[in-house]
Amino acid sequence: MESTRPGDVLAGRYRLTDLLSEARDGRFWKAQDTVLDRSVALHVLAEDDPRAPLLLDAARASAIVTDPHVLHVLDADQRDGSVYVVNEWGVGTSLDVLLASTGPIAPRRAAWVAGEVADTLASAHAHGTAHGRLNPENVLLGADGGVHVIGLAVDAALLGLTGDRRAVDLVDLAGLLYAMLTGRWAGESTTAVPLAPVERGRVLRPRQVRAGVPRMLDDLCDSVLGGAPVSAAAFAARMREYVGDASDLSAGVLLGTLTLGYPDPGDGAADPAMVAVPMLPGQGAPGDADARTGTAERAVGGAGAQDGPGEDTQDTQDTQDRGASGGSDEGPATVAGMPSFDETGADGAPWFSPRPDRPAPPPELEEPPARPLFADEPRQPRYAEPPEPDTGEDHWIFSAPLVNVAEEPRDPVPGRNWFRLALGIAIGVLLVLGIVIAIHGLHNNKTAPPAPPSSPGAHTTGGSPTASPTPVTGLHVRDFDPQGNPPSEYPELAHYAIDGNPATVWHTSSYIDQLGNGPRALKSGVGLVVDLGSSHDIGTVDVTVGPGAPTSLSLYVSNTNPVGTPTGTPAARVSGSGKIAIHPAHATGRYLTIWLTALPRGSDGQYSAVIAEVAVTGVATS
Repeated sequence: MESTRPGDVLAGRYRLTDLLSEARDGRFWKAQDTVLDRSVALHVLAEDDPRAPLLLDAARASAIVTDPHVLHVLDADQRDGSVYVVNEWGVGTSLDVLLASTGPIAPRRAAWVAGEVADTLASAHAHGTAHGRLNPENVLLGADGGVHVIGLAVDAALLGLTGDRRAVDLVDLAGLLYAMLTGRWAGESTTAVPLAPVERGRVLRPRQVRAGVPRMLDDLCDSVLGGAPVSAAAFAARMREYVGDASDLSAGVLLGTLTLGYPDPGDGAADPAMVAVPMLPGQGAPGDADARTGTAERAVGGAGAQDGPGEDTQDTQDTQDRGASGGSDEGPATVAGMPSFDETGADGAPWFSPRPDRPAPPPELEEPPARPLFADEPRQPRYAEPPEPDTGEDHWIFSAPLVNVAEEPRDPVPGRNWFRLALGIAIGVLLVLGIVIAIHGLHNNKTAPPAPPSSPGAHTTGGSPTASPTPVTGLHVRDFDPQGNPPSEYPELAHYAIDGNPATVWHTSSYIDQLGNGPRALKSGVGLVVDLGSSHDIGTVDVTVGPGAPTSLSLYVSNTNPVGTPTGTPAARVSGSGKIAIHPAHATGRYLTIWLTALPRGSDGQYSAVIAEVAVTGVATS
């Protein structure tokens, strides 16, 4: 090929400006159409490359699809020893970049994007054309708020993928929805998005990977990925049914805003074809070292797209769906900035400047006056005789000394000492009488006949006979997932927990992260609610969980049917495996909430729990 360097002109019209990727002897260029003065995407192969005929055939097949979501083929030819295909130049953010930067998308928005892509596939399939490699890299969220499908037929041809690939398109379409809901890829085509977990040769359902996935979307992904026949048009109809009124949805609201453009390789000036492109929060500009978070501008396909899974990305907290009735999702986060120290105010003065005058220092603290060691006035005697009237005679006046002296105790009440003595004698007599009575009572107890035995089925507490706890029958059970969306956790399996057969079980979903209050926890717990039919004094609650690693649970007892997340102090907290016997103290109620707070981790690294049986004993109170 002669067109190998920036600045070369292909077919006398397309000036190569930037080599975007190169793989398997194919090159993907950004070019300038010198006739129409616009940016275009250009795929180039050598004319003797075995994929050259496939590329031209794919370009013709793609050109007949007129769907507005497709970035169309503008030109295709064989000249100067090269085969080339020219496509529209797209500006926006590819879905793989979005998922890597922000994690999974809210279910209603994910369904809307999948529906837009399904409409495009339905149009292409109606013309007998398949995309052939529909992965997240080939779905572009445009700056205009629309969803664009790139690489239609052409991307598969560049990889030498032949044959009717419409069935592959449908699997990849379900994989796109799966990826937007969970951040994991379950389609057939290769991508850099981390692969979905597999158990016993089958991809886990989206709800097993991430909590909060709506049941309708979970069932659709599972059935299509499991091989159920479905058309692209039917898939699109299901998405429209779930989304409802989509007037509040567009690709632009999934992104932040940041002006972005590739610099022109010639003179360094900004390319006039570039526009203000919505960017992801925290996404770097093009040219950053991480290509997955730095490439927000994509065109038709990419010959250099790497085959195979990329590195794992951290799972993020699931965004709750606002429902199918048209509720809006959360908007972009507000970013607070700090003023720089060289900013100026409205008057032109710096926002901060030192005071021209120095404030006066505070007055010095005055030392408190020293307190004298002794009082100034002399002490007065405790007892002093009152002065006698002056009769003109000389009298000696007795005055107590000025210091306290020991005095003999005085008894101001006559007879008090005798009263104390009599009281002590009386107490002694009463004490002796008490001892005699106690000895006499002990002797009588030893000779008394034994009490008659209590009747079977009763026990004595504090002298009052009460009924013994017996097995509670007629139980009803339901799953309890108040923090789920929808709030259900395999309700169809809940009755297995009280059927008396340990071989049939109720189990939770499988979670990538542990339950609880940790920073990555999706919910604080899940569990079961057991209805006893009436209020009971609870004796024992036997809960049989799976063997192996311990399961932690809390038991709540109430007379009202629980609705929200359990609060307050539980009747018991236990952790173990196999059969766990719980003995709550002074617990009375009709409803038992078995609230699982920590799940065992399986060999696949995910967390899930099993409850095989629940048995209750108690005494009915009503």
